[in-house]
Amino acid sequence: MSAATIRARAAMPRVLERLVFVELHDDERVGTVRASTQRAIGWFSSHGIRVQSVVTGDA
Repeated sequence: MSAATIRARAAMPRVLERLVFVELHDDERVGTVRASTQRAIGWFSSHGIRVQSVVTGDA
């Protein structure tokens, strides 16, 4: 096995460490944010991830 193959295999798990949900919206109204957050929680749940808390930058 080449050194490049070994590095690629060692790096592969790091790719799977982060799973991101993204939606783009034209507004930041309460209803929009609430609906998007509920969809995100459902999406993470469908991937076996339990959301325990949400941290926002501006809300």
